Amino acid sequence: MTSVDNIQSIVSNMSLQEQVLELLMLDVRYFTNDEEKVYPLTCLPSEIKAILNEYPVGGAILFRENIAQLADVVKLTDDLQKNVKFGRLIAIDQEGGSVTRIHSATEMPGNMALGAINDVLVTSQASQTLATELDALGFNFMFSPVLDVNSNPQNPIVGVRSFGKDPELVARHGVAYCDGLNREDMIACGKHFPGHGDTDVDSHHDLPLIRKSLSEFEQVDLVPFKVAVAANIDSLMTAHIVFPDLDSGEILSSKTKKMIQTPATLSKKIMTDLLRNQMQYQGVIVSDALDMKAISDNFTPVEATLNCIAAGVDLILMPIRLWSKENILEFRKYMTDLVTACQNSELLKQRVFESCCRIIELKQRKVLPKLMAQASFEERLKRVQELVYCEKHQQLQQEIAAKAVTLAKNENNILPWASKLDEAILLIAANDAVAHDATNALKGLGYSNVVVKSIEQEFKLEELKQFSKVIVLSYNLNPTTALPFNFVINLLQQGDISHIVLSCHNPYDSLYLENVSTLVLAFGCSGLDQTNYSIRKFELNMSQAIKKIMTAKSLSEFNTHLPV
Repeated sequence: MTSVDNIQSIVSNMSLQEQVLELLMLDVRYFTNDEEKVYPLTCLPSEIKAILNEYPVGGAILFRENIAQLADVVKLTDDLQKNVKFGRLIAIDQEGGSVTRIHSATEMPGNMALGAINDVLVTSQASQTLATELDALGFNFMFSPVLDVNSNPQNPIVGVRSFGKDPELVARHGVAYCDGLNREDMIACGKHFPGHGDTDVDSHHDLPLIRKSLSEFEQVDLVPFKVAVAANIDSLMTAHIVFPDLDSGEILSSKTKKMIQTPATLSKKIMTDLLRNQMQYQGVIVSDALDMKAISDNFTPVEATLNCIAAGVDLILMPIRLWSKENILEFRKYMTDLVTACQNSELLKQRVFESCCRIIELKQRKVLPKLMAQASFEERLKRVQELVYCEKHQQLQQEIAAKAVTLAKNENNILPWASKLDEAILLIAANDAVAHDATNALKGLGYSNVVVKSIEQEFKLEELKQFSKVIVLSYNLNPTTALPFNFVINLLQQGDISHIVLSCHNPYDSLYLENVSTLVLAFGCSGLDQTNYSIRKFELNMSQAIKKIMTAKSLSEFNTHLPV
């Protein structure tokens, strides 16, 4: 028997329900017996163990809420691998940068920082480091790299998660990122097909519409995905976007009772005709999370799942929650309805069979060998203690963050900035998080006379003249939020006060800033985590940017390659 024949034989001997279960990847972020409040799930309660034993779903995704002590993570992933015949896919979003779930592990500075450095060896080294630690913790599936070409400066969800705006650059670094993951046998997942880079709406909240010609799409958005397909990437994640030039069809929203344009995730023309047939992709197609409002506001969990399967999606991400005893009852009904619908449709049965074969093949290649060779629990804990966020990895992430600090403008030759430790330095900050990070960085360098003011305060020229140096910290500006920054920058120029603008996160701040003569880009992510909706601090990029601004002796110490 060939391996294909062997896999088909295995799947043929599975019941339809067993096959369907392999297609599901559930979110176990919370659990509660209390109707009033949900609690982060950091260990498997008896109720979840019981339902997973009864319905052994093929995958689980963990989030920041699941992460307590690292030893608890190892125990959680270990428990999730029990009583599953083919192993369980255990996934996480640990892209580096703004989407990072495990903050007690190495984080890395993010994809746009890597795009700015523009060294594929550095990109591969960064991803391999992340994969090494995730493997030690019991994960086998990493939802990265982001292959979106960030061609829209107003994109609210991709931004610095992208390697940049150049399709070829994104393609090169996407493949390099996968190379690093592959060296640790970590499953890679390129996202978000057919391309989320030209949207101005967040699909977590609504259904974005892309109006772009087919020729432009092929020359920009599709390029990184074509290269990734040619490199045999393990999996690709869909995008909940509407792309009329790829699929102008409509689908009935059962919740609004209206016809809506077909999202790419649910489009047979995009998932099967384009990706599977035209591009000849053989790997696993993963839906983006079905609890995102672009999908969940229009379809029930069963409808969304069935539409995904019919469109050609293999692995269904977060179709329904297991957050409470009530959810468990809902999941039982979901499974009954789902299996019944598939049983009554030869087309759906065939699609389930095909998807199950792809998933089992992936597990046999990258999951089961690891489980069979797995060390004892005690040995795994020891490895985690020695490896995760070790000194070597900390040094690497600092080096990469330092390399990424980019000098975008230096028209008046302000830099290199000769500074003294006792100088009066003013930080004018967009928010408390960037103020915190910059202050800590300056104090860590020995600067003792540091004053912090919010951009929302009133500024007068005489007050600003008290400071020998001013660092203006911008963060995700738009035409409105840029107004006070432009006012302050004009005051600083009128007073001939030495100042630098540090764009802490989004390099597109420069589009809204007027008369900026010195601009440094950090590509950091202090502030709001776009996909986890919580304020966080990420001092890695900021500390290196501040250090380079204050201590660089030569302009050659700055990166000058712009990824956007």
